[in-house]
Amino acid sequence: MTEEKAAPRKRQGVRGWRAFFLVFGCGTTAALLVVGTFVGAVRMLGSAVTQDSESPGGGVAEGSWEPPSAMPADALKLCRHIERSPETAAFTSMFPERIDDDDDYKDPGPGANPRLVFDDCEWSLQSPENGEWRFVLSYYAWASQDSNEVRTGRAEDRFSGLSSKSQQRLSEVSGSGEVGGIVNKSRFWYGSPQGEGYSRYVFLGQARSSILQIEVSSISQEVSSMEFEALVEGVSPALVDLLRRNIPA
Repeated sequence: MTEEKAAPRKRQGVRGWRAFFLVFGCGTTAALLVVGTFVGAVRMLGSAVTQDSESPGGGVAEGSWEPPSAMPADALKLCRHIERSPETAAFTSMFPERIDDDDDYKDPGPGANPRLVFDDCEWSLQSPENGEWRFVLSYYAWASQDSNEVRTGRAEDRFSGLSSKSQQRLSEVSGSGEVGGIVNKSRFWYGSPQGEGYSRYVFLGQARSSILQIEVSSISQEVSSMEFEALVEGVSPALVDLLRRNIPA
């Protein structure tokens, strides 16, 4: 029986000019993908750097602020800010009730020199463990277009003057020192109050060309300085942040 010869097998794959263009096209596509990936990474990095350099409110980076000649006259209403900010829960969770009946907020407005912004306000607070407290907030901010040295010098002078007055708010001082990590310079005093109350804590801080003073008193029973300090440390960062975002560096 005669064996039939198998038909020759056709070679698989693409040859000739088709192979050339196929290889060329794949190589070009791969190169474009690499270049596109690189460009995309560079753009993402640039975007991240730009976002990091901006403040949450859309301003410029910390330390490069210009004097806010057009800052609105109500930009530094800290008494309103402490009642509304989600970052002051340590204060708002104590059922604050505003008890001062006057509006002392003062701001001469854009263009004034010196532009001194001032306010003070008082609340009654309720502590579940320590009864009724009094919380007094006052502050001063120099926001004119003077040099940084002039504005800071005025704040430092006010800080020195308020330091002695703060101690006079206590009939007996049983503790004092610094509170780190909140402002550029700070002091606190704790002891028995002059007038109403059982114990009192007075905090004084300087942030740029502004002065922040917080006084907390217990009128129901003795309260430790740590209890008062926890409240001050819970609310002051939000207040200092508002000051730093609006007044010159």
